Amino acid sequence: MVTNAALFKSLPYDPVKDFVPVERLARFAMVVVVPAGSPYKSLGDLVTAMRNAPGKLNYASGSAGYQVYTEMLHERFHVQGNAIAYKGTAPAMTDVAAGNVDYAIGEISAVLPLIRAGRMRALAVTDAQRLKDLPQVPTVAESGAPGFDVSAWTGVFAPARVPEAIVRKLSAAVRAAMQQPDSAKFITGLGGSVYPGGPQELRQFQLAEITRTRDIVKRAAIPVE
Repeated sequence: MVTNAALFKSLPYDPVKDFVPVERLARFAMVVVVPAGSPYKSLGDLVTAMRNAPGKLNYASGSAGYQVYTEMLHERFHVQGNAIAYKGTAPAMTDVAAGNVDYAIGEISAVLPLIRAGRMRALAVTDAQRLKDLPQVPTVAESGAPGFDVSAWTGVFAPARVPEAIVRKLSAAVRAAMQQPDSAKFITGLGGSVYPGGPQELRQFQLAEITRTRDIVKRAAIPVE
């Protein structure tokens, strides 16, 4: 609903015109990670190494979206890395843990088990706040990029032809469900947080994310397929 609009010249659907927003659900922080045996003990260490060897360090990209997030990080610190594409987050994180690539950004639910198992080291979290599961790990903002706040997110959309009255009813039902304690518990169990917003908020958010993603794709010269 966002990344594809920026990374593909032609899609079989229009993420804006062909869908109507229903409700925003949750957001999930991501973590900058390195192998457990890496010499980099902080995000500052990693940034310094990248500045000393522009484009020489490799990062794992489990999807086009993660490449975009990583390039956002690079831009804030004025550094360059070499993207290694993987067919999914799991193989990307496995290779980071094995020491086959230098670093990566991964969603909290994907990296936390590897961090707890001692196979990865967390350098920083991309969210504006520290995570309860990794309270000792600073944010990217605390690590030299004030205001940096990047998260994966989920939302509900419906086909554009769905009548407005039904969309309103769906939105209210989803919002009510997300306000239940079990829903919040489920989301926080995945390392996320409930991120409510009705149809208007979701549309504004989606459009802003498309613009931001297209801008970083252009500036970072990420190939558009």
